[in-house]
Amino acid sequence: MIEPDALPPVPDDLIRRVTEAFTRRSVAPIAPVVFDSRLALAGPVRRASSADSQLLTFAADEVTVDLQIDGSGTSPAVLGQLSPPAALTVLLETPDATLRADADESGFFVFVGTPRGPVRMTFLDKSGRALFTTSWLTM
Repeated sequence: MIEPDALPPVPDDLIRRVTEAFTRRSVAPIAPVVFDSRLALAGPVRRASSADSQLLTFAADEVTVDLQIDGSGTSPAVLGQLSPPAALTVLLETPDATLRADADESGFFVFVGTPRGPVRMTFLDKSGRALFTTSWLTM
């Protein structure tokens, strides 16, 4: 059994960020993850680059979102594709900030210099109504 005094203290900033992440609730339906390359590559054979890149697919009612997260460096990049293509606004939310990108007519969007830590994405139509959101994931 581990004695509580033997554990390092939890940083105050971490407690604040986690609390804020859980208090930021979305009313939009959550699109489930239907593919995660890190889980798919968990078998005996792995690509050398799998630690630096992650592929995720989320499925909403009528839209699929494919994400490629390039985790190399200090600020990951997120490349996204909506299928079928849709010109939606994408919000990338962290406990500290919200970044915005507009998907073009081909459904492509990108976030560069995203902070590490917990993030989720919310997809808005042209009127600003939240259509769906992803679950929180860690970059």
